[in-house]
Amino acid sequence: LVGLAYTRLLVRLRRPLAILFILSAAVFLLGAVVVESISAAAHKGSIDHLPFGQSWARMIAWEETLEMLGAILLIHTLLRILASDASPYRVRGATPARA
Repeated sequence: LVGLAYTRLLVRLRRPLAILFILSAAVFLLGAVVVESISAAAHKGSIDHLPFGQSWARMIAWEETLEMLGAILLIHTLLRILASDASPYRVRGATPARA
């Protein structure tokens, strides 16, 4: 539902920037939803063991790593959008990125 709010932005972006934007959301959600759900199910006892023989601490590390990677990729994408020729905003001292 929240993703629908960004539809207008994604349509206006150049294709490589739109792909990066979607990829950053997918990586974040992979950690926040998928890995978190697996970890929670194992913690509650709904599943017998964690996939691929992972330990509890390693699953938490995977979750946090994916969330942070998604956030870093989003920041990178937003900075590239600001630096692009298509942006109505200008960052002083920035050179336009070629995307």
